[in-house]
Amino acid sequence: MPELSTLGAPIKAAYEGQPDTNAFTNADKAKLDSIVNVDSDVESVNGQTGVVVLTKSDVGLANVDNTSDANKPVSTAQQTALNLKAPIASPTFTGTVGGITKSMVGLGNVDNTADTDKPVSGPQQTALNLKADTSALALKAPIASPTFTGTVGGITKSMVGLGNVDNTSDANKPVSTAQQTALDLKANLASPTFTGTVGGITKSMVGLGNVDNTSDANKPISTATQTALNLRPTSDVTGVTGADAITNIISLTQAEYDAIVTPNPATLYVITP
Repeated sequence: MPELSTLGAPIKAAYEGQPDTNAFTNADKAKLDSIVNVDSDVESVNGQTGVVVLTKSDVGLANVDNTSDANKPVSTAQQTALNLKAPIASPTFTGTVGGITKSMVGLGNVDNTADTDKPVSGPQQTALNLKADTSALALKAPIASPTFTGTVGGITKSMVGLGNVDNTSDANKPVSTAQQTALDLKANLASPTFTGTVGGITKSMVGLGNVDNTSDANKPISTATQTALNLRPTSDVTGVTGADAITNIISLTQAEYDAIVTPNPATLYVITP
């Protein structure tokens, strides 16, 4: 086997003869020529002799794990750096955020003015110019609780939710269908005519609170009548035909007596003035 120190020139010539290669410099040739003869056996590797088994520590990589790039975990230093970053989706920043402009958030044309300080825009002014009075906004009516003067036009009853309302005063409003239906179920105040059984009315309501519900034929002798009878002698009926059949005595006026269609034969009617 030839010594490497004699191979520099032919290797240089063979390398430069290949297409698509860089120039083989004289410095590269000198490096090859300086390599010592390797015909002799290796006696030691990194201070080890005999059958040598190299580990990652022997080549200065004791802390390196045998993982591919795709399977490498996030290192402690990388995680520390990542903890200082905001996520792309829904980030939450702290402190004062810098380096972001209004153009970056799609607001390049927006001016940094408060709502109260914003000027009248071009489209707003165009719209205002179409109003009846363009002298100043102070002459416009507010949306909330506006107060108008003069005659207001262009507003219909439908616009205020009264499309079905008729323009009549309360005094001139007719009886509605619903009102008439309710009235038809009521009795007239003058000479009412009731049907069925009338309830809820007492004798006191018609000024007869002291009247008892008895027919004329069954009315008892009142206290006043009895007092008047007590003043008459008991012999007044002596000799009167049928006096022994009288079971009741009633004191009444002539008009009251005349109103009796069929006098009771067992009743003595005493006509009082």
